[in-house]
Amino acid sequence: MRKIFIGVLAGVLVALVGCGVTAGNGDGIMTEVVEAAEREPITYPQKETTKPVKTASKAQPQQEWKVLQNGSYTTKFDAAQKNRTHNLDVAAKTLDGTIIEPNDILSFNEIIGLATAEKGYLSAKIFIDGEEVEGLGGGICQLSSTLYNAAKQAGLEIVERHAHSRRVYYVPEGKDAATAYGGVDLKIKNNTKKQVKVAARIEGDQCIVEIKTKL
Repeated sequence: MRKIFIGVLAGVLVALVGCGVTAGNGDGIMTEVVEAAEREPITYPQKETTKPVKTASKAQPQQEWKVLQNGSYTTKFDAAQKNRTHNLDVAAKTLDGTIIEPNDILSFNEIIGLATAEKGYLSAKIFIDGEEVEGLGGGICQLSSTLYNAAKQAGLEIVERHAHSRRVYYVPEGKDAATAYGGVDLKIKNNTKKQVKVAARIEGDQCIVEIKTKL
C-alpha cells in the first residue's frame, strides 16, 4: 500500500473523492481537508496503516447476517439534487456487500476509487474557496461519513479518520469523515473474531449504512 504524506498534498495534483474535486493545486476544499488534518494530526502504528486491505469478497446469498451491536447509521440529503443523489447511489452500490475479515482493514478510498464519468459519476455541487461550483462525484463524502458512524457504533476500530475544516450539514459536528483519493482516507479495522459485512443503500432521501455479522 502506498504511503501518504498529508503535508505535501498542497500543490500536488490529487483527487478529492468525498467532496467531488478531482484535481487541486492547494486551494479550495483540498486546502480545507489538509488544514483539518494538520490541525488534528492522527498517528497510528505502522502495521495498521500499511496492512493490505481485503475488500474483494462478497457475502454469499445463503449466509444470514445481523446488525452488529448498534452498527446502523442513517443520514439525510436533498433528493431534489438529482446528480448528487445519483453519485451517492453509485458509491453505495460499490460499497455494499464488502466483507472485512477479522483483523483486516477496510479502506474507503480503495473501495470507491477515483470518481470518474466512466464509473457513472455525474457533476454535482461542491465548494471551492467558499464558492459553489460543479465537480464529478460531488456528495460521496456523505457516504464515508455515514460509514464512519455506523462502524463506530458497531464497536469497530477506527484506524484513520479526518474531519472537514467546515461544518457539513448531514451529520452533527465532529461526526464527519473526509476522504480524498490519493490523500486522506477513512480506514476501519475489524477487531472482532468474525467476518463483518458492510451493507449500504440509498432509500429516498436517506443514506443508510449497516455493519453486520454472521448469525
